[in-house]
Amino acid sequence: MEAEPCPRAEHPNPLFERREWRSLNGAWDFCIRPAKDGKNPVKAPESWEGEILVPFCLQSPLSGALAKLSVKRKRLLGLAGPPCAPGLGKRYELWYRRCLRLPSNWRTGADVAASRQRVILHIGACDYTCLVIVNGVTVGKPHIGGSTAFECDITEALRNTSEDTVLIKCADHEEMSSGAMEPRGKQLVSKAYAGKGPHVPTLYSNVTGLWQSVWVELVAPRRLRRVHCAPRCLNSPEQEMDNWELEICPELPEGCPALGLEIEIILFLDSQRKVPLARASAKLPLSSFRLQIPKGWVRLWGPSSPYLYGLKFRLFDGGTLVDEVMSYTALRVVSIRGDEILLNRRPLFLRLVLDQGYYPDGLWTAPAKEALKKDIQLAMSFGFNGARLHQKAFEPWYYRYADELGFVVFSEYPDWNGGFSARWEVSKSYAKTVAQEWECLVADRQNHP
Repeated sequence: MEAEPCPRAEHPNPLFERREWRSLNGAWDFCIRPAKDGKNPVKAPESWEGEILVPFCLQSPLSGALAKLSVKRKRLLGLAGPPCAPGLGKRYELWYRRCLRLPSNWRTGADVAASRQRVILHIGACDYTCLVIVNGVTVGKPHIGGSTAFECDITEALRNTSEDTVLIKCADHEEMSSGAMEPRGKQLVSKAYAGKGPHVPTLYSNVTGLWQSVWVELVAPRRLRRVHCAPRCLNSPEQEMDNWELEICPELPEGCPALGLEIEIILFLDSQRKVPLARASAKLPLSSFRLQIPKGWVRLWGPSSPYLYGLKFRLFDGGTLVDEVMSYTALRVVSIRGDEILLNRRPLFLRLVLDQGYYPDGLWTAPAKEALKKDIQLAMSFGFNGARLHQKAFEPWYYRYADELGFVVFSEYPDWNGGFSARWEVSKSYAKTVAQEWECLVADRQNHP
């Protein structure tokens, strides 16, 4: 399957979609150069290797990057295969560059100052460390973690001109320090570790740099960061499951004052969000509030009936609408009874396929979102009703299609854990890294049915 002309042009987060956004996927300049080791760490490269197609990683055929390098250059960088594309190694860093052309009302100046709007840059995932620089200004802190999404407020770094320059610096080292190793998923392990310690060799290609979508949003300074929706069945075990509510837990960005804000949630008949069923609102700050599902309109989610409701979150500041986010939800409850897994209080017999999540042309990244849907449909055509997502943080659209098709998934933390002992027994800093990244991954996916 070939990449789309503007690759992966869909909104990258189907669970949290705003109207004012722009995709930054497509051609970026790239450069590989020796790591600076603290000497002018944010100075841009003076020359560039060519173009790389984002959101595909450096080693993937769809990125086109390795085809721009000579055999001699690839050998020098340690990127010469086969059978698997090696990692870049800690001696080098990967740089990206792109000109950013935003609508005039997105930029600093009278329009933005009057409305107090902010421009947020989102990166779906970058393996492994990532630093964003806009017009020579470092934005935010370096991000650590190869599988988690993150965002930067780039408003103050924008110029009041037609173009801005965005640089992204990535490093994908095998070790963060002499005693702490990076979580790597199933990526090919260095020969230095082969056959000893907590590592075992693997046969999967390495991934370096951006491997999920990059996009920008125009938002208000007081906005929603995340909203957790937890379905609750209020019926006793012997009753029919016809009394449900949603527990709503809104989250604001760090440092955003909640006083004076009010949140409203609207529940729609289906994920098309055309017919409203119910609504609820609450004044912030608060930890949670509830929305009652109208009786007679309860539809449970499961493999045989994957029913989805549409959602809209609206945030008001002094009565003025400042943020609006589209989402969806479902009604289901998972529990355990002895050695049985129950879905909606009934035993669910699991027939799971092991989904590796690698693509020959995109590696960790599907060439198009339809390829993610096809994976699920193929598994279902063979009689499977779910998948174990093996050693990788799968893309948000995989979960979206699983929700839509009634496909049960079991997610894993993305790190191969073979060898003689678990890594968290070797390094305390590694255990801390895993805990922080896994917490973010769960938080970003917990609204999926």
